[in-house]
Amino acid sequence: MILYGKTANKNLQFEKVPRDESVTIVTDKVAGNPLPCNYHYHPEVELTFITSSSGKVLLGDEWHNFHAGSLFLIGKNVPHYFVSLNLDDKFAESSNIKFRSDFAEIGLLNLPEFKHLKRLFESANPAIIFEPDMKFSEYMEEIIKLDAEEKIMALYKFLIKLAKTN
Repeated sequence: MILYGKTANKNLQFEKVPRDESVTIVTDKVAGNPLPCNYHYHPEVELTFITSSSGKVLLGDEWHNFHAGSLFLIGKNVPHYFVSLNLDDKFAESSNIKFRSDFAEIGLLNLPEFKHLKRLFESANPAIIFEPDMKFSEYMEEIIKLDAEEKIMALYKFLIKLAKTN
């Protein structure tokens, strides 16, 4: 159970990410006032970009601040919870990419060319918080609108970029 700000008595829930078994990546956008989010975990790795809003996020057992431009790579089965603060009449929005944890464990990561990416995934437990940058929005938007095969390639490209800057 967690207690923070206006939220109370949120029990940890398992989230079954709705996806067809024929896809590796699930993308969505979430908006609301406040940002709709339950205290949850799932076996998928999650990349979350905060498009608009500010607040606190619980990653594992630690609270962190977030605001527009924040990007999080959340490891598999890590409990997390986003709480929007000081919204007034504004909507909070995030873009999310959830992908099967075995996506990060395939043979490519054993190649020397992918050593940065391998370290990135190893560091994502419980999560990696990247320096806020609104340019992340462009990558997230591109990945969200692509077809399944192209999503995988674009996600790899984005993750490699993140790995080299982390």
